[in-house]
Parts: sequence; structure tokens; C-alpha cells
Amino acid sequence: MENKKVKLDDPDNVQLIKQIFDIKKVPVEWIGIINMFREYHKADFQSVIDTVKPEVELKDFDFYFDYVIEKCKSLESLWIK
Repeated sequence: MENKKVKLDDPDNVQLIKQIFDIKKVPVEWIGIINMFREYHKADFQSVIDTVKPEVELKDFDFYFDYVIEKCKSLESLWIK
């Protein structure tokens, strides 16, 4: 995302995110509580490690999880009215 300069809070992206969550019948508000499930997601990080090519340098789980949490803050308008 950093190299491509994707802005999650761009109005078109916000609309797309809402549509995706609606289609999947998942409350968009769940984005706002993902930080409560760090350990749940961490448990399966080994499967990510197992699928990454050896030449790719991976950071630890917490780096990626914290990155996602930070990026999702820009979407708070979806669940904070």
C-alpha cells in the first residue's frame, strides 16, 4: 500500500469497503474492534510464513498487525457516527 499510495479513506474506497462487508454480511464496525483479536490472528501467522518465498524478508506478526490497525483508523467514519 505504501508504494502504491492507496488511501483507504478515499470516498470510492470507503464505498467499496462498505459494499464488500455488506455482500459478506459482516458488520463494518468489526474493523474498529480488530485490535481486540491480536492473539487470535497471531496464532495462524505461521501459515503466512510458510507461504512466503524464502528470499522475501518478513517482519514479525506484530509489525503487520500494528500496520493494519493504524491504516484502519482512517476508516473510523464507517462505525463512529
